[in-house]
Amino acid sequence: MSLLQVENLMVDYLTPDGALRAVDGVSFELKRGEILGLVGESGSGKSTAAMAAMRILGPPALITGGEVLFDGRDVLRMSAEQLRRWHWREISIVMQSALNALNPVLTMQEHFLDTIAAHRPELSNAEMLTRAAELLKMVDIDPRHLNSYPHELSGGMRQRVVIALALTLNPPLLIMDEPTTALDVVVEREILKRVLQLQKEMGFAILFITHDLSLLLEFATRLGVLYAGRLVAIGPTEIFRQGGIHPYTQGLLQAVPQLRGKREAFKSIPGSPPSLKKPPNGCRFHPRCPLVEERCRKEQPVLKHVQHGHQVACHVRT
Repeated sequence: MSLLQVENLMVDYLTPDGALRAVDGVSFELKRGEILGLVGESGSGKSTAAMAAMRILGPPALITGGEVLFDGRDVLRMSAEQLRRWHWREISIVMQSALNALNPVLTMQEHFLDTIAAHRPELSNAEMLTRAAELLKMVDIDPRHLNSYPHELSGGMRQRVVIALALTLNPPLLIMDEPTTALDVVVEREILKRVLQLQKEMGFAILFITHDLSLLLEFATRLGVLYAGRLVAIGPTEIFRQGGIHPYTQGLLQAVPQLRGKREAFKSIPGSPPSLKKPPNGCRFHPRCPLVEERCRKEQPVLKHVQHGHQVACHVRT
């Protein structure tokens, strides 16, 4: 059984001009211990899909359709109390604005104590402090920083603290929403290396969201590519490493700088993503697609298996 199963998820943002569908029929599953990467340009719906699956979206966002199952339980039917118990114990998230997620007037110790006490009130204060020190060590931070405030830590250290907070209760699923965007490349690599070490040691699954496809190619088990609110490709990472199948995937890969081989000019995808207020008919990628056919302009493609578990939503490629 899949740990997380999302089926035909739809999320609208209510605006004065009407509903704007940011996630349109997205489906994916995540098995225990797996790393699934979701990639796409800004506004593709990847963060909205993840937060909708976790039930942490607030107004004006509204889940208008689909199903989300976690270990067989219907997430969309959970009560507020059930969600409170579910969050952090079984699923946690490292937010996109992780460097600003810490309360500036609380010490690291207070952050950990508040988190642990909310879910494990039976523990003594001494036991909570011991656990907090263990968590800091786990992300390579000296426990003496339990008495530090956020402004006294570097950006990389704050990022590690947020990751440690997300792993406080050993959840089987960790969502990471562009967790290293604000960090330099050296610190980014150090943090990702530590997260992957912890993932192997603790066995939790990861849903990793980013716009950087080259990053996901290094460690993800499977990849999903979103475009204008729809999933256009999903499958084993190896297929993506070989160049991908969907024209949009291929365009993203061609824009990644190569460290080896013949020097070639960068190839960008022409045009811009469509407005979700009035998306094009048929395949939403067709105005930018080099392989466009008349059918692409009229009929919406659906995900179809093409090879080795790889699914593609493309009239030309299937």
